[in-house]
Amino acid sequence: MVVLKYPELMYDTLIYVSKDEFDLLVKMLQDVGAIHVVKYEEVPSRELEFLKTKISEIEDVKAKIEKLITLLGKPRLVEVREEVNAYALDKLYEEVVKKVDELYNRVLFNEEKVKEILGRIENLSSLLSILEVMYKTYGDINVSLLHYTGRTICIRTIVAPLTMYPDLKKSLLKIAHIVDEVDAGNWKIIVVYVHSNLVTKLEDLVNRFKSKIIDLSSFSGKFSKVLNEISETINELKRSVDKLTREVKDLVDYSVSDIALAKVVLDNMYDRLIALQVAYKSKYIALLRGWVPESTRDLLLKRIYEETKSAVARMNKVERFSPETLSEESSEKPPSRIENKGISKYFEILTKLYGMPNYNEWDPTGLITLFFPIFFGFMIGDAVYGILLLFITRFVLDKLVDNPESEGYKRFKGMLYASAIATIIAGILTSTYLGDFMKYVLHLNMEEYMSLRYRLAVIPDLISEKMFLAFALLLGLVHVNIAHALSLIKNLKLKQWWDAVNEIGLFIAEGFGIPYILAGMLSIVSLPSNVLNMLMYASIAGVVVIIIAKVKSAGGFGAIMWLFDLTGILGDVLSYARIAGVGLATYYLAMSFNQISDLVYGGISGLIPGVGGVIAGIILCIPVFIIGHALNIALSSLGAFVHSLRLFYVEFLPKFYSGDGVEFKPLKIRIERKVLLTPA
Repeated sequence: MVVLKYPELMYDTLIYVSKDEFDLLVKMLQDVGAIHVVKYEEVPSRELEFLKTKISEIEDVKAKIEKLITLLGKPRLVEVREEVNAYALDKLYEEVVKKVDELYNRVLFNEEKVKEILGRIENLSSLLSILEVMYKTYGDINVSLLHYTGRTICIRTIVAPLTMYPDLKKSLLKIAHIVDEVDAGNWKIIVVYVHSNLVTKLEDLVNRFKSKIIDLSSFSGKFSKVLNEISETINELKRSVDKLTREVKDLVDYSVSDIALAKVVLDNMYDRLIALQVAYKSKYIALLRGWVPESTRDLLLKRIYEETKSAVARMNKVERFSPETLSEESSEKPPSRIENKGISKYFEILTKLYGMPNYNEWDPTGLITLFFPIFFGFMIGDAVYGILLLFITRFVLDKLVDNPESEGYKRFKGMLYASAIATIIAGILTSTYLGDFMKYVLHLNMEEYMSLRYRLAVIPDLISEKMFLAFALLLGLVHVNIAHALSLIKNLKLKQWWDAVNEIGLFIAEGFGIPYILAGMLSIVSLPSNVLNMLMYASIAGVVVIIIAKVKSAGGFGAIMWLFDLTGILGDVLSYARIAGVGLATYYLAMSFNQISDLVYGGISGLIPGVGGVIAGIILCIPVFIIGHALNIALSSLGAFVHSLRLFYVEFLPKFYSGDGVEFKPLKIRIERKVLLTPA
């Protein structure tokens, strides 16, 4: 049993179909029972925007595919082995887009690396051609003679276009000394030395005349050695380019099946979206809008595309906690589909009685299933009453309702069965069987009966009124704090920070305050004085946190409202004392009816001597016994049911649960074998 779960994720669905096939579509939808139909006035504007964005997205992906295809080098005929059909198109689309993006990004990464390497090759080739000219001119000299940086003097080699050379030379002579000039085709190589303080000015001057300083700082040794190093580096870079180019080609070759599938899927998806755009303006197209659960989405699409010729579905998955589901003004919030299995399905009616969970909150049915039978069982707490309740539910209850075949009634019966079993268990735990009936059957006095009851009880401590009350309050403390913990998680998910801080403050105040009260005020447990002081200060800190959070979230009213948070949690926990109260009342009423029956028997048998008196006493006490216990079963069952509901509806659910959702009601054929016809 899942204790907490969200309603099922929904798809906002638009189905377009020719008006000739609209009736066929509706009949098919009724048969599938998978769509909650909603009324619409006109096609939402966001749908048009969605289509526009989606079409643009597909065009971008198709452009990537064309780019990948060009890398194949020659035409390739590829067989598409995957089954591509209309209902699977959306799922396939998501898969192929992801694969194309991954492949394209890998190819793009390699191409960027190739581009970077080619740039380096170009720069090195240009440098090599210039150095070869200088090598022919100066011979195999040390390159440091053409690029030197000292404290006072720096030597630099400049390469200038012939068109810029005259003007550059004039400017150079103002700040530097020209050592030599060499012709290199359309370029002029100029070797200069300049004062170290003027190097920056020299660099600015060279850049202004679209020239450049040859950076030889990374090289050392003679020209022949440097030329060989550069040539080897260029060759190595060229090999890297060839390797990367082969990798790209191999990668694309390996992925041709994915590329072919992506092309087919994208072409079909593109055609579908274009058709939808046209359908908005067509008077021959009918439109049906609704909500489809995630679990039935594929089945619905399969049926739509297999059984109609013109229908096209557009589904938009609505994520939880998305802006449209959180907006107070939104009138298009998804309905809630909750599906509980096993014993939980019987208690689902209690959740729906309070209100359906909205799309962003948990279905509390699991928690109700866990705690409701416990509350109910201990409020009655009699094993024989539990057995009788099972019998009444199985053989009597059907005769008291108009339509015992209704789904709601069947679930109510299932809930009663579970609660009756819990009652039997509670009775066994406390050794309670028709009140103190064992005392009369075995002719025991009260002391002997209580001794026997303690020996038979699985949890004898619960026989004590004080311990039973303590158990009820402890159960309430756990139950209420589960609600506050869920409220804390909910506030964090909704980013309601100060409300979350308020819950944290409550936990701090409780966690330290309860031990302080038990030890320092009630003296139930013994703790050292320094520990008591720590508990007191920590609980005060929790109260301060509550006050700050309340003021921040509620403004000026928070200065007063924090009191209700503290007293509220105390009142909520004390409210669970009703478990012990109703349970003890049931037991004492059973004792009273046993005693009344015994008094009737004793009185009659005393008045009439002999066997006749005994028989008359038995005959007259039995109706009193049966009526009394029947009345007690009825009152205790009704009380247990109502008070258990109250603990959920007042003390528990309001702390984290709004119940303002809309129930998912699919369009489907509803067949009931028995129909109640009620005259007006």
